[in-house]
Amino acid sequence: KDKYSLNPSYFGDSGYLLECIYLAQGRESEAEQMMDELGEHGRENSQTRAGDFFHAFEAEFALRRGDIRRAKQICRYADFDAGPPRWFFYVPQFTPIKCMLANGSPEHLADAYTRLVKWDEEMKKINRVNIRIEVLVLLTVVFPVIKMTASC
Repeated sequence: KDKYSLNPSYFGDSGYLLECIYLAQGRESEAEQMMDELGEHGRENSQTRAGDFFHAFEAEFALRRGDIRRAKQICRYADFDAGPPRWFFYVPQFTPIKCMLANGSPEHLADAYTRLVKWDEEMKKINRVNIRIEVLVLLTVVFPVIKMTASC
């Protein structure tokens, strides 16, 4: 139980980062084990925010593993606005946008584009360069499709 004495946001963000590293290294079983620990942490501490963070990241984890169907299913009930402050490593609010991009329908892409433009404007105002970089990367995925659709 002592291993969970730190702030749930820090534990969740650190766990997310470690999972990403494990997945990038092809160590999927260790990534899944970390996911289990994040879920256990939320349940043992009965913290709503930690549980919300876990569900948001669960969808992100599914996307990173290529399980788009599972990610969309989780996106239906996860609270992506309950995550940690926006300057941490994982930004839960981007996960539903990534699900929209994975869906690829014109409506979803347009919605993703609108949300990303708002995020870009907001991150410029508060000078969150690290988050803005991720926004701009996601915009490079959706912008060519939006531009092509608009010109048709």
